[in-house]
This record gives sequence, C-alpha cells and structure tokens, in this order.
Amino acid sequence: MKPSRPYHSSTAYHREPGGLRRLDFFVDRIDKWRRSRDPSTIRILDVGCGNGNIALPLARIGYTVTGADIDEMSIANAQQSAEDLQLDSATFVVSSLNRMSEVLFDVIIASEVLEHQKDPVTFLAEIARHLAPGGLFLLSVPNGKSLEERIRRFTTHTSVGRWIKARMKRVILQQDVQSAVKNPHEQFFSLRALRSLLFANGWRVYDVRPAAAIFKEFYYLVGRLCIRRGSRMFHSLDAFDDACVRRLPLSVADGWLIEAKRFDPSRPLVLQILPMLASGGAERLVYDISVRLIAEGFDVEVIAILRGGPLEPLFRGSIPLTILNVRGLFGISAIRALVRIMRCEHPAIVHTHLFGADVWGRIAAWIARVPVIVSTEHNINVEHGWLHRRVKGWLVPLTTRFIAPADAVKRNMVAREYIPARKITIIPNGIDMTRVRVRSPHGFHDVPRCITVGRLVPQKGYAVLFKALALVKSPWILEVIGSGPLEHALQAITERLRIDSRIHWMGTREDVPERLAVSDVFLSPSRWEGFGLALLEAAAAGLPCIASDLPVFHEFLAKDDVTFVEPGNVPSFAHAIAAILHDPFSSIARARVVGERLRKINSVDVSARAYAVLYQELLKKSADNKSSRLLVPDS
Repeated sequence: MKPSRPYHSSTAYHREPGGLRRLDFFVDRIDKWRRSRDPSTIRILDVGCGNGNIALPLARIGYTVTGADIDEMSIANAQQSAEDLQLDSATFVVSSLNRMSEVLFDVIIASEVLEHQKDPVTFLAEIARHLAPGGLFLLSVPNGKSLEERIRRFTTHTSVGRWIKARMKRVILQQDVQSAVKNPHEQFFSLRALRSLLFANGWRVYDVRPAAAIFKEFYYLVGRLCIRRGSRMFHSLDAFDDACVRRLPLSVADGWLIEAKRFDPSRPLVLQILPMLASGGAERLVYDISVRLIAEGFDVEVIAILRGGPLEPLFRGSIPLTILNVRGLFGISAIRALVRIMRCEHPAIVHTHLFGADVWGRIAAWIARVPVIVSTEHNINVEHGWLHRRVKGWLVPLTTRFIAPADAVKRNMVAREYIPARKITIIPNGIDMTRVRVRSPHGFHDVPRCITVGRLVPQKGYAVLFKALALVKSPWILEVIGSGPLEHALQAITERLRIDSRIHWMGTREDVPERLAVSDVFLSPSRWEGFGLALLEAAAAGLPCIASDLPVFHEFLAKDDVTFVEPGNVPSFAHAIAAILHDPFSSIARARVVGERLRKINSVDVSARAYAVLYQELLKKSADNKSSRLLVPDS
C-alpha cells in the first residue's frame, strides 16, 4: 500500500509487503486502548525494533517509545533516524528483553519476534514482567504452515536446505527492511498452537487479524527478482493483497496480528451476549449482574451483536463491551464473528439473552467448544410461534443450563418449549438498591402524577391503559417512559380519546428512579410478563401501584400489596385508578410498608450471588466430566 497516514512518512514499512497493514493495526489498537489518555504519558516498548519502523511512527504520534534490539547496526540506524526526524520521545537501546531494567511499560510490541525464540514460554514471562497492570501486548507472528515458512524451515533446519540457501544468496541480494540480523526462525506456529501457547501462559487474546494474504510469500520467494521495493507495481500488488486478506479465513493467512492482555487464570471469563443494548429489563439486568459478578471473582465481557443502544454509555463506563454491528442471512455473519471471539478469548461460560442472541450465541459457543453454555428466558413469549419454539427445541441439547426469573416462566418453558425441568434454575431478578429513591410520605399532587415504564409494544397493554384513563373523571397526568415500535400508533389513540394533552411521552430515560420518587401512582397494564422488574422497582420505591393480575407478580407481591385488576379489562382498570385517586392516603401507607419489605429481600446483590454460585457449580461439573472422560481407558 502507498503511505496515506501522516506517520507513514516516518517508516520504511511501505517497502515491505504487508508492512503498513501491520503498523496501522498496532497504531489503531493502541489508540483504542488508551481512550482519552495523553499519548505522551503512555510508555511503549518495541521488542526487536530493528531499524525503528514501528517505534519511529509511534514517537511521531506522541507516544514515549523505547526500542530494543540485540543488533547494534539496527539500533544505530534507528537512533540516527530519530535524530534526523527530531523525535526526542524515541529511545533505542542494544539489549535483549531479559537484560532490560525493571521499568514497566503500558504497551509492549513484539513484531515477528516470537518465532525467533528458542524458549517462547520464558519470552512471554519476560513480557509479562515488563508490562504494567492492565497493559496491552501486541504481536505479529508468521503462519508456520505457509509456503514461505515451510521453505524457511527447510533452508534453516536441514543441511541440504542450508547449502541451497548459501548458493541462492550469491544470486539474490537480500534487502531486509526490518533488521540487519538474520536469526533463523526457531518456532513455526499454527493459529491454534499460537492461541494455546498464549492462553496457557496467562495471555487472553482479544483480537486476531490476518497480516497478509499471498503477496508477501510471492515477493520473498520470486517477486523480488522482477519487482523493485516501493515501486508502483509493488504498492499496487500490496494494496490488492490487503483487499484480499480481509476475505480470507485466518488459517490460510500469511501471518497474524494479535492483541492480547494478561488475565488471572483463577477468574473465569463470562461472555454475556445480547442482540442490542436497548432500555429493556433484560439489558438492565445483564448490566446489574455483570458489574457484581466481577466482585464475585469472574471476568465479564458483554457482546451486543446487532448494534448498541440507549444503555451503551452505561455499559462502556463499567464493563468491557464489544459491539459487532453484524447481521446477515440466518445470522451466519453473527455466528462467525462470535466464534472468532470465543476462540480468541477462551471463555469459561457463554450466557445468552433474548431470542437472536440465544440462537446465534449458543450455536457459536457450541462450535467454539465453550465448556458451559447458559441461557436466560426473560419473558413468557406468548407471541412466539411454532418456528421459534422449534428452533429453541433444537438448541436444548447444546445448553448446559436454562435460567428463569420466576416459576411462571419455568412452567411456560416446560409446557410450551419442551425444555426439561431439571435443566431450568429459577433465579429471581433483583433491583439495584443504590438506585432506589424512596417516595416521600406526602399526599398526591394537586394534579396526581401517574407514571408507567416499559417498551411500547403490544405486550405492555398501553391501549387498555389509555382507554381506562379516558374514563377517569378526576384530574391526572401520565408520564410514559419508554420507546418502541407502537409509539406513533399509541399517540394516535390518545388523540382520538382526547387525552393527548395529559400524556407526557418521556422516551428512554436514565433517571427512572428519580421520576418514580416524584410520582403518585404507578400503572402496569401488561398482558403478560416474565417477571415485571418495572413494577418491582416502583413498589420498592414505596409508590402506590395498580397492575394487571398476572401470576408472575404474585411471586414477589402479596394479593393486597398493590391493586390488581383483570388484564385487558378497561372498566376495572378505570375503577381502580379512580378509587386510588379518591382515597390516596391508605394506598400511600400500604405502599410504604410494601416498599420497606421489598428493599430487604429483592436486592440484585442476592441475584448476582445466585448467578455466581450457579456458574461455579456448572464449571465444577464440567471439569469433573472432562476428568472422567480422560480417565476412561480406550477400548
């Protein structure tokens, strides 16, 4: 490729096949990792820096870079280039990694160095010793099964090959862009062997990209006899190779570009997979559970398959988050992307939520041989037809355990989706007590403030609520918090009922606890629910509630805790609203008692602890099963 970025002028990598692709990968990963930190505060070590073709561009960007190499000539060339470019933030030393001082670096780069190590395990341990906590390790490694590497192994590790290589050197004038040192390759890695080596030595791989397709092999084998480095043809073929490599399987690439970080083997990695980060109860539960699982001894990463959403800023501030932004025919692209992540990161548990992520995530986890696969059913999915249930049935054998938030959901899973009851564990949803804002005991406002929270979808029954409110003669206003596909249709209904002036459409909000605390009545007209987290939060805040009489609500609320009405019954709902507005004080007193009780027993901390206990149980069972299989003698 031709130089196109400002820092490309500080490197000779445009004269090496795939060189700029490799450099850009390192720069982009460091930039993503540092976020808003000042580049000058980030210390980078370039191991085996050669002539400084990586260190110099990074220094030009503003990073503080140290380049280390055992070849004095390469270091002298790099130091001279730094002086010519007036890059004071670049320092070059003649040293191997194990001889360097105990200085910690934020980022360490080892570009085509690992394959030269006779003892790669010791080398990786030295990298870990010099990397600051939370630091980034970037490396490029050639594909040991490529034609170029097979020939290299023959010419460096056999007597006949060394003889042929000596004769060829007399014909071909070698020009090594990176380093003047001609150390032989000691290791020839496959992708699986490389991932296994890194994982076994405490490195979790977060990304793998192909380094080049075939141009590098072609050039070093025969191309340099007729193509001059840096020529127009050279750049054109290199650019074509860059376009091709994006579409090739990783296993056939000429080499790999890898992003890795240290991890604690005692902390299992849990991948929580969602379709998107909408503002629903499932997404909020995943966030609340994930941040607490970290304190329970797990590493957690959240993956959104289709896109982000309103809760994206919340997740990004607390939990490692990956948004794939993929979709395609039958989710094939999503499955491929998830498999690549799982094979890189070696999760101990994959936990999927909501239908799309349930299907694609579980298939990907099975392909990637994840030991424990968990799925949570968040709702009683009345709208799911035969095909949805059939797909779920096909995935039952792939699933280690299902989680239901309530007994009503479990019964539905057994009866309609034919999931064995023994594979279902009930873990009730909890609420984040730090977010609860308790309503003061004062009476209602002069114009009572009603509130409802939920997605604007048929399940929530908002049409029934609006028709009931139209029958209430007392003054009231209603805040509707949430968004969804029925928003315009529901607004049209309120206009026809002539109550649109009293409906405040609030959209998705982050201050729901504050809005509940200043409201007077919570309304929940749902047709069905898997748990009813919004109702639980409102009741825990001490807010008088009117809700559809659904069996799932009775699993955490007694019959007299809130006012229950028949689902879909407009006159009953209207009568309940009118009654509570006419006599608010008894409802307020009752709501305060209910709220105090719920705040003691329905904390999300309890739910997170239950998830942690279940995860540990499943991991232990998986490990025991694996040990049993290993102990069974071959017949």
